[in-house]
Amino acid sequence: MSTVARQLLQSFAALAEAERSEVLLELLRNTPATPYEAPSDQELIRAADDIFQEIDRREFRGQFT
Repeated sequence: MSTVARQLLQSFAALAEAERSEVLLELLRNTPATPYEAPSDQELIRAADDIFQEIDRREFRGQFT
């Protein structure tokens, strides 16, 4: 990250909460849309399956109670 970017973040953090919200909203309004394809149903199913398998592994090892 550049020095200018770090300084910007430090200045942003120094703002009052209301000002930070206003600045953030303005930045979001000015952010160009990026092409994004939503994940397919199959991709979502695979991701959910991966998550549930990991939860099962952790439960088996006693990491969840």
